[in-house]
Amino acid sequence: MWLEARNATRLMNAHFTIDDEPACGGHVPVQWVRVDRELHRHGPVDVGGLHGLVLYFPLDAWFPHNGYWRDTFVDVELEVEGKPRCVRTRLTRGASGEEAVGQ
Repeated sequence: MWLEARNATRLMNAHFTIDDEPACGGHVPVQWVRVDRELHRHGPVDVGGLHGLVLYFPLDAWFPHNGYWRDTFVDVELEVEGKPRCVRTRLTRGASGEEAVGQ
């Protein structure tokens, strides 16, 4: 994903979430992150400005929760100028399992 953020923005965490979970409270946290090709296994990470992000989650993240048949999201947990923020991106749409990203 591409992220354009204010200066003093830090990536705190990211989560794979299912439709009934609260934003940034998902059950599967990110395992590692690449910011502009630099690998980070622990945060927080400075992401102020324009950056390319690669978020890695376990390959079976949705299996235990029937994620193929539910709405799924990636929540990016940020700190912007010292204040917590959550950005949610939809991955699939409900029972159809239809992709919502990249269409």
